Amino acid sequence: MMTFPIYFHKFSLLTFIPLLSSLQPTFYSNLSLYIYIYIYFHCCSETLRAQTNRNGQFLCMNQYHKIFTTCRIPGTKKDHLLHYFKTESEGETPQHILVLCRGRMFTMGITDDTNELITAPEMQKQLQIIYDKCINEEAGPSVGILTAHDRTSWAKYYKELLAIHPENFHTLELVQKSIMAVSLDEDCPQDTSELFTKAIAGDPTNRWFDKSLNLISFKNGLFGSNLDHAPSDGMTTVHMTYYVDCRVKESKGKWTGNMTVRDLEPPKEIVLHLNESIYQGIEDAKKMYLNTAKTIKCNILWYDKYGRTFLRSFNLHPDTHVQLALQYTYYRLYGKPAPTYETATIRVFWHGRTETIRSCSVEAIKWCQAMLDAKVSKAEKLNLMLAAAQKHNTLRNEAQNLEGCDRHLLALYVLARDNGEDIPAIYTDPAFTKSGGGGNFYLSTSFLGYTTAQGGTLPMVKDGYGIFYHIEEDLIYVFSSSFKDSDCTDCEKFSSLLAEVFNEMKDLLEIHTKVAHL
Repeated sequence: MMTFPIYFHKFSLLTFIPLLSSLQPTFYSNLSLYIYIYIYFHCCSETLRAQTNRNGQFLCMNQYHKIFTTCRIPGTKKDHLLHYFKTESEGETPQHILVLCRGRMFTMGITDDTNELITAPEMQKQLQIIYDKCINEEAGPSVGILTAHDRTSWAKYYKELLAIHPENFHTLELVQKSIMAVSLDEDCPQDTSELFTKAIAGDPTNRWFDKSLNLISFKNGLFGSNLDHAPSDGMTTVHMTYYVDCRVKESKGKWTGNMTVRDLEPPKEIVLHLNESIYQGIEDAKKMYLNTAKTIKCNILWYDKYGRTFLRSFNLHPDTHVQLALQYTYYRLYGKPAPTYETATIRVFWHGRTETIRSCSVEAIKWCQAMLDAKVSKAEKLNLMLAAAQKHNTLRNEAQNLEGCDRHLLALYVLARDNGEDIPAIYTDPAFTKSGGGGNFYLSTSFLGYTTAQGGTLPMVKDGYGIFYHIEEDLIYVFSSSFKDSDCTDCEKFSSLLAEVFNEMKDLLEIHTKVAHL
C-alpha cells in the first residue's frame, strides 16, 4: 500500500509567517537575526516560562522538547521520529543547523569554541559563504526532494542510500540531528497569499520535509516556515513564532549586539553517495511534487470591521463566532452542512496533544437554515445564533477536558487493526465517513489564538477547505486553501462570502444592542 507524501493533505503541514517586513538589504542578513532568535528560544537553559490557559491552569511543556533537533524517518509501514534535544541539565545537544541552497546541503555551527551562541552578524557571514558558493557553482542533486515522495517509495530509497556507502549513514545523521533546516530560496513572493503558497508548496529542491522545523528565507527578505505536525501541535509553534515576531519588532529588525565578526570554522558541505536508482527517484519525486503543488490555491482574508473587542462586548467567545461564520458560509455556498474539524488542545493533561471539536452541530445548522429563510425574524435568527454559540462553547469545553470522541475512536480502531481483529462496523458505516470520520472533514480548521502569528494548512479532502485564523482586537485574519482540480471548491470565493457573513452576523448583534437600549 502506497502512503501519501508528507507535504500532502493526509499529513498536517503548518506554515507560520512572522509579520515583519524586510528591513535589511539581503535576505541572509534578515535570516541571521531570525535564526539567532529561534536558537535563543531553544529552551536549553530551561528558563522558558510555563504556559497557562485562560483559567490559569498550567499547560504541559513537553512538546517544546520536540520542535528542534527532531526528524521523521521513513518506514515501509509507518514512520518513526528521532529526537536529539537535551536541556543543559540533561547533557549535550546538537549545535548545528542544516542549510539548503540550490539543491546542495551544508551544516553550519551556531556556537563557538566556548559553546556560546555566535552572534547574528557572524551567522550572516556564514550564510553568505554558503550562498556565494552556491550561486557561483553548479546546483546540487537536490536529494532532499526524496522526502517529498510517497512515504513507501522514500523508505525504499532511504534504505538504498544507507546501502550504497557507509558514509551516507553519518551524512544522514547530520541532517537528522540538525536543530532545524534552513532554506535559501530564490523566489520573491509578492503578497501574503503567494508567500503561503511558496512556503507550503515552493521550491522542492531546497527542502528536507522530514525535519520538524524548516525555516524558509526568500530572496526579497520575507519568511515562511514549514512544520511537521507529528512531533508537536500548531499552538506550540504559534507561541514560538509569536515570540520571534515580538523580538524582531522590538529590535526594529536590526541586530543591536556586538558587531565584531570573528573568523569561525566555515560551514561544511555534506554530500551523499548516489546511484542511478536514486537519481531516478529524485526525478520521480520532483514530478509528483510539482504536479500536486500546481493544484494548491491559498487565500488570505483580512477582515477589519471588528474583532475580539467587539465580540467580547456581547460576551461571545471570538473563536465560536468564527466557527459559526464558517458553518454559515459553507451552508450558503453548498446548501448542506459541512463535517468540520476544529483543533482543541488537551495540554492541561500530561503529554496531552489534541482532540476534535465537531463544530457542525444541530444547533448550528438550524441557525444556518434560519438565516436563509426570509420568514424568520431577525430576533429569532439572533436567538438561534446565540443557542448555536452556546452549543459550540459546550463542545469546546468537552473536547478540552477529554470528553471528545475522535481520539477514543481512533485508539479503538488502531487496537483492532494492530491486533488483527475485525474492524468494528462503525468505521465502515457511511455515516461515520460523512460526519468526517477517518480524516474526511470538509472543513479542517484551527484557531491560532489572539497573537499576530499567521498559519495555514491544506484541506483534508479534495473537495474541502483548510482554514486557520487568528483574532486581534479589531481584526479577524483567515487563511483558507483549496485544490484547483476540485470541481466545487474555491478558497477565494469562500473568503469573499465569509466577509459578507461576518457583516451579516455583526448586523444581528447590533440589533440586539438596539433592542437592549429601548
